[in-house]
Amino acid sequence: MKSTKLIGTFILLLGLMVGVAPALGRIAKRAVLQRGGGLSESPQTAPVIRTDKEGYLAGEVTAISGEGFSPFERVMLRVSHIDGTVEAGMGHDAWFVDADANGAFRASWSVNIHDTAGANLKLEAAGSSGLSAQAAFARTGRLALDRSSGAGSKSRVTGEGFNSNELVTIKLDGSEHQSISALSDANGNISADLSLTSGNVEAGAFSIQATSSDSAMVLSLNCSPSGCTDADFLADFFVVRHQSIGGQPLIRDVPADKELTQMGRNVDATDYNIFMSWDGTDQWTGKNTGDACALFDTNGDANGNIDFAVCGQIINSKDGTKIFQTTASPFAFTCDNTLGNRCGTPVPYSTAALVHANIRSGTLRNVDNRADGSTPANTGNLITKTDPWTNPPYIPGGWNAPYDATLRMAIKRTFLPANARLVNLCSYPSAGSGANNNPFVCIGPTGGNGFMEIKKVVTGQYSDTPTFTFKMEGPTTKDNLLASSLSGWTTGGIVLPVGTYSATEYNIPTGWGFTGASCPLATSNGGTLPATVSGIVVDIGSSTTCTFSNTANPGTLIVKIVVVNNYGGSRHAADFTFQVGADAAVAFLQDGADVLAGKNTLTKGAGTYNITEPSAPSPTMTRQAP
Repeated sequence: MKSTKLIGTFILLLGLMVGVAPALGRIAKRAVLQRGGGLSESPQTAPVIRTDKEGYLAGEVTAISGEGFSPFERVMLRVSHIDGTVEAGMGHDAWFVDADANGAFRASWSVNIHDTAGANLKLEAAGSSGLSAQAAFARTGRLALDRSSGAGSKSRVTGEGFNSNELVTIKLDGSEHQSISALSDANGNISADLSLTSGNVEAGAFSIQATSSDSAMVLSLNCSPSGCTDADFLADFFVVRHQSIGGQPLIRDVPADKELTQMGRNVDATDYNIFMSWDGTDQWTGKNTGDACALFDTNGDANGNIDFAVCGQIINSKDGTKIFQTTASPFAFTCDNTLGNRCGTPVPYSTAALVHANIRSGTLRNVDNRADGSTPANTGNLITKTDPWTNPPYIPGGWNAPYDATLRMAIKRTFLPANARLVNLCSYPSAGSGANNNPFVCIGPTGGNGFMEIKKVVTGQYSDTPTFTFKMEGPTTKDNLLASSLSGWTTGGIVLPVGTYSATEYNIPTGWGFTGASCPLATSNGGTLPATVSGIVVDIGSSTTCTFSNTANPGTLIVKIVVVNNYGGSRHAADFTFQVGADAAVAFLQDGADVLAGKNTLTKGAGTYNITEPSAPSPTMTRQAP
């Protein structure tokens, strides 16, 4: 019997990326050990050893630094579990480094993915001179939740940092009745579906706990109606990023202790909510502080001069790993309405006690946690994973990216002067003096400003891949404004002088179509090119959001077959069928006059498809991929 070769059958693999909300797990507290003493904070002259973070995934490099040792001395380093346990073959053997002329050194280590003696670890350094120090850190993991499916259905929980092939128990709000188990893969990753009941979601806050059987990690993911990550908590704010030139942010244009990244506002029935973000996270030790003031205009004058200011002040913990609010912060001042970038002739607005009573100031996730160390309830950390200038796509990225220092305030609307509108955020030498100095840096330029944001809506396969480009034209031009999945599908807030503008999307990526755009109080565009909306009015302190929509254009899929009848076979191309994904089988169409050649041309939405031949007619044939 003759064999027949079939050419044209091929397989495409489907790839899918889903946005999730990562969160770090439990992290141990860091400390140093003085000679002859217990764990405590060390004076500057004592030997100190540090890790660059407090928690590490298995396999992640732990960067170690030491100082205060004798010049050129030999220092022994060892990592053990907090109880002193050291398993053979898990990297707990001692190793040696040499201090430099200043008594400092650097080293590295990593947690073994098969380590099973506990998540809390201790780093010891012992110099040949007798000087020694310790630091505590932890093995940690990450949990993430994709809540796109919503309450009452399955939501995907993912995690990383576990041992390979270990059992992980996942619970919702600690309930045994809402518990599932997942087995980690060879890389220590887990993935499982968990039902979020309407009661959990409607309650406004819930938590997910993951407990591992071997690596002894206990991870928690705490969520609220806003989400499960720091970035989720910014979603309710109109966010304005540091002014840019040619679409590129002003990254690292001033020292890290003075740099600001973004500000935001959200006004509800009772509070005028704002947040302010510094780019640095480790710059304010000793008596140094980070000082910034939110500047308000209350009379709507065209020059946008400042007549009210609310200021915040932050400082690092002594070991430089956390950021707190100072106990004096926040401050409030009236200004003489003569300056556009600071508070002229500042006068304290009411008493400090009344300012604190009417302006709740604290962490991004919980404004009632002052994070000033004054009480056990106020020991939060102002470091947030919200830096908008990450690398990539911005090179080199912000200081300490992806982390910022963020202070959130909820100002009672009855406490604010009437008609107060936020127009800028600037950093100063001292917030307590009322911002009556030239600013170090401001989010926007001096003068009467309003704010614009362009949000992007994309539909179709591969919606996570393109970058869309916009420009604003009017009294000034803002060009090369980008929105992509990396930016959260927004250009971010754009600072604009007052006036009337148009917004245009241009250089639309190949394979994408423009389907419409709208801006408040402006005539919408139903999908006609050029992709422009005109008549957008920007007023003092106003915030306007425009939405542009694009969809992935359908593509052409061509499937061919060539039949070779050897050994007396008589089959034609039309005798064979093929199948696209789960669609019904389709017979090949004859390609021109050749009965042995088949060709089908299909129109399909953008995506990746599996092409298969469900069955071949007898006799048995051999098939080859092209």
